[in-house]
Amino acid sequence: YCPYHDNATWRKMRDHDLESWYEAVRMDEMIRDGFANTRNELYLHRSLVPLVDADLSDPAENQNTFSFMDECDGMCGV
Repeated sequence: YCPYHDNATWRKMRDHDLESWYEAVRMDEMIRDGFANTRNELYLHRSLVPLVDADLSDPAENQNTFSFMDECDGMCGV
């Protein structure tokens, strides 16, 4: 579950792959309190709100700024 997903990707997951969506929401809730040596709450969505509450309606907002465009192999370790 990549924090670099744009709204269109999250929306597609929510609308067409409910199993993955629910797993992402669960993961987002699990990381909220962070890990050792983190001071802030963690979120998967770049708006820093719980994924289930994130406004995914605007495809242009929060566009992916990942330098590899949309070429994700799931290997970055994030």
